[in-house]
Amino acid sequence: MLKNDMPALEARRSTAAFLDFTAGFFPPSGNAFELVKETDELILAADKDRVRHNGEPFIFHKRGTMIIGMQYGGGTDHIDALIQFAHDETEDDPDIWTTEFIERVLGWDVAEGVAGLTMPRDDGVSKEMRDMVYQLRIARFLELYKKRPNGARYLRMLRAKLADQLYNGLTLDYQPTVRSGNRLRKFKLIENFYYLIARDLDILVPQYTSAIKEMREYLMKEGVLIES
Repeated sequence: MLKNDMPALEARRSTAAFLDFTAGFFPPSGNAFELVKETDELILAADKDRVRHNGEPFIFHKRGTMIIGMQYGGGTDHIDALIQFAHDETEDDPDIWTTEFIERVLGWDVAEGVAGLTMPRDDGVSKEMRDMVYQLRIARFLELYKKRPNGARYLRMLRAKLADQLYNGLTLDYQPTVRSGNRLRKFKLIENFYYLIARDLDILVPQYTSAIKEMREYLMKEGVLIES
């Protein structure tokens, strides 16, 4: 993994370490901790041995997104944590992780947050088009967050997406088999999300800025990104 200033991310690698991290936010005797623990069990059972394109188990990405969101991204409660943790579940397992299922197990606020972050998979749509649609959706969430009295619900989605993209960026060096064009596309998407969201939400935290800078330097060294 790229060297970074987010040591808490190492907790994604084991259930025990991840639950220890969780206990730092939610007392182990409380309902919030039990919900995170139950979600971890459900995701592990659903993902089994599946890995991402970069070779990491699916669960590492999901735990890592929650860790970044809670430790560095302004997450405040178990609803934030669960949206961050389960953000990919409807895309990965649409037959199981329906909005109704998430509402029944984790509550409506989490179900709404995950639904807002879900992009239906369609093999007929290019990755570039999906990226564009997603960026438009995030821009709309920002607008709604600023203008509506109940805008906090969109803030939860924005935090989760920002943490998700940061985690993707921090694993770019696990993707040597991915074509340079795709790696560049991913970085540009991550950078756009970061500055679009973090600047507007006033969470340009040092860890995020350092990670983005490191991603850029890494891709320049690899010859994927050429500074204009």
